[in-house]
Amino acid sequence: DMVIGQPNFTTGTANPTGVKPNSLQLNNGSYLGRSGLAMDAGGNLFVADIGNNRVLRYAASRLNSGTNNPNADFAVGQQDLISNSQPTSRVDKSTLYRPTGIGFDAAGRLYVGDSANRVLVYGSGVGANTSALRILGIPTTAVSPLSEISFGTATTNEFGICQYASGVVITDFANNRVLVYGSFDSWSSEAVQFSPSAVSVLGQASFGDSKANLGNPEPSSNSLSGPVDVAFSGTELYVADSSNNRVLVFTNNPGPVISGFANRVLGQLDFPFSAVNLIEGHEFNFAINSGTFGAVALDTSVSPARLYVADTFNNRVLGFSNFNALKNGDFPDVVIGQPDLNRNQINYPNNDANKPNAQGLYQPTGLAIDSAGNVYVVDSGNSRVLRFPSPYAGAKSLPTADLVIGQTSFTSTVTDPSARTMRKPVSIALSTDAKTPGKSTGYLAVTDASLNRVLIFAQPFSIGMAASVVLGQFSFQDGAAGTDIQHFTTPRGIAMDQFDRLIVADSGNARLCFFDRVFSLSNLQSPQFTIKAPSGGTGMTSVSASATGDFWVSDTNANLIYHFPSISDLPSKNFASDATTPAVGPHAVFVDGFNNLIVGDQLNRVLYFAPQVTIENAANYSQRPLSPGTIASIFPTSTKNVLASATQTFDSLPNPIPVATVLADTQVMVNGTASPLFYVSPGQINLPLSNNLPQTGSVDLQVIKKSTGQIMGGAELQMAKGSPGVFTIGAAGNGQAIAVHPDGSLNSTTNAIARGQYVTLYLTGEGYVSGAPADGQISAGPIANPVLPVITLNNGSAQYTIPSSNILYSGIAPGLVGVWQINVTIPSAAPSGTRVTMIVQQYGYTSVDPTNATTLAATTTTISIK
Repeated sequence: DMVIGQPNFTTGTANPTGVKPNSLQLNNGSYLGRSGLAMDAGGNLFVADIGNNRVLRYAASRLNSGTNNPNADFAVGQQDLISNSQPTSRVDKSTLYRPTGIGFDAAGRLYVGDSANRVLVYGSGVGANTSALRILGIPTTAVSPLSEISFGTATTNEFGICQYASGVVITDFANNRVLVYGSFDSWSSEAVQFSPSAVSVLGQASFGDSKANLGNPEPSSNSLSGPVDVAFSGTELYVADSSNNRVLVFTNNPGPVISGFANRVLGQLDFPFSAVNLIEGHEFNFAINSGTFGAVALDTSVSPARLYVADTFNNRVLGFSNFNALKNGDFPDVVIGQPDLNRNQINYPNNDANKPNAQGLYQPTGLAIDSAGNVYVVDSGNSRVLRFPSPYAGAKSLPTADLVIGQTSFTSTVTDPSARTMRKPVSIALSTDAKTPGKSTGYLAVTDASLNRVLIFAQPFSIGMAASVVLGQFSFQDGAAGTDIQHFTTPRGIAMDQFDRLIVADSGNARLCFFDRVFSLSNLQSPQFTIKAPSGGTGMTSVSASATGDFWVSDTNANLIYHFPSISDLPSKNFASDATTPAVGPHAVFVDGFNNLIVGDQLNRVLYFAPQVTIENAANYSQRPLSPGTIASIFPTSTKNVLASATQTFDSLPNPIPVATVLADTQVMVNGTASPLFYVSPGQINLPLSNNLPQTGSVDLQVIKKSTGQIMGGAELQMAKGSPGVFTIGAAGNGQAIAVHPDGSLNSTTNAIARGQYVTLYLTGEGYVSGAPADGQISAGPIANPVLPVITLNNGSAQYTIPSSNILYSGIAPGLVGVWQINVTIPSAAPSGTRVTMIVQQYGYTSVDPTNATTLAATTTTISIK
């Protein structure tokens, strides 16, 4: 409701009419500082006006007026409110230079840190045209140029200042430390020592040290890296340790000296960790906009298959042992490149891009897996490909590679173009023979994006081996981009079909290149043909071919995944994509054995695409959100898809209760739990939803072929507190309700219920019922729901709501699963007719779907009343 420094909320120009009492310049050209703000004990606001070399004070009275763009009443560091001159030296006490940090001590003295690597101290009650009393951060009295940084006791241009006991604490950003000073009155005189010495240091072993994290690869409870701000609560000192993405908490000790070890850490799980946004182990960081991408792959050498994800900017590959049983947000059980799930160091344990080894990774981008479960990783940042032998057979974290290709050893990084070196490998593909270890034939192909080429290596693979073929360049020593048929520009994705024909996404040239079988290729081989990128752009990043030869291509820029028929069928399909799947910045695509897609996307997640299903209320076939306990029907959305290979009902089993969770080799997982199943067929599944599902939000539903783990269909099911649906004669979803008279006969147009008699209704979707039997079990007796429904009758001329006192029972139907029973006495005032419309309402949700006239008619039920 108030803006300072601008005339209104929609402008943002620095000093729009020059340096004035109400102008601010919080940057200075390319320099962007951190503008300090502080209030003194009187409620006056002090602002570090960085670009104008001053600190402005806004009086409390002007702030309280609420008037936009108030004038400051004086400037600290300038002689008036229209000047912005620079100091003549570091010892100039009258002028400031790009001030960034502001704070007060217990006596009200003002401390200002500026970009001359110093802190100026002004007396309490500072006013206009006031010079500083003292300067901190200058070790001698000698006049020094503004560019000098005094190692040891100087501060830099990122300041945080706060009171601590009777003294002050100052962050020394560039020296990776925090300096603690005693009270102003305890300092030696300026004549004895121009700048007083700090009494203690945090983040370093001594005042003469300045290494980030004490020179170690990872932080600790007594190290810092780029501290930018401090705050004191009276008992604890908080230090914003910016490069370690954390806040350290130090306990106040008696006297001015602070312990060198923090007691607590905020923003990380423990002191050694420093990852952005806290790594727990099940998150990914693909950093799409950098042009470097992750990868996904399935290891089908075992059953169930294992999923691997190249988590590029967390410098690791994560493995999930049971792909079939994966649930949203599951944690991996194998990590390659890190010792645990909480670290993301470059080339662990060195945390140094220049020190590769056989265990650490630096920006992995590509994956391939052979039939023995060995994992080939394109370690892009280290310009190499590593092979990790069967990670699940050995250490589940930090396994050791047994093969490096693209470098002559595990510790070398040479990026000059040659047959043995790579610069920026991105993707990898193995030929059919190469996927079988021990064979003397077979090939490995890698896209080397920075050198605009594809390298092909022939078995047997060995450490530091030379490539046998280069595509896209005249020789192994060339690396220039090209647009003609024989050259590439930034090739990224690569795949081989079932006949080992090579497909290359020549991203920079916005085309797909198709080559003959890999064993027949030679240097500078021309592709057999090319296809222009479907979107016309350069966003193609990944290619994956299925077992039958059709293939998918991800296009990050177009937000689409394109499907193509097999290479053999492309000519008859006009060399064009025949289907698309939308996705948010898809960069990694993998086709599983069922031709379903696994996709890594721009939102740092991996998605599994399966045929979509539609989930409806089994009583009225409404597609609205469903409540816990509702009997639901599942249908395939496309006629091309089937839900099961056979038909089976639960009551065909020798012991139908409890209701089985597997019928016809089919299982339905709802929120990760197998649901009871009433009926399974290729075109429909009926099931009772669990009474324990949430009443809001959504749950994940998957239809699975139990023997193979194939996901036959999936959907996100929206949940609601209630979703009433009335069962009808003939299961039509509308028309005559199933209503049973006291004599056991069914209500109909020829058998109306008399007023004053009760009728039993059968529905589903009453919502959560306390004390309900376990899922799939029947209720031995009535279990009432204390929340009664609202029943409305309408014969076209009169609308009538049945009094709640006429509802004799509402709850679980004894002897049935998932069925809601209502016993209701028809009042004497009820409208009569052979087709009286009946609407049941529970928790505000109605048994009719009023979204449009068609669905309203399709869900309207009737009852016959004398």
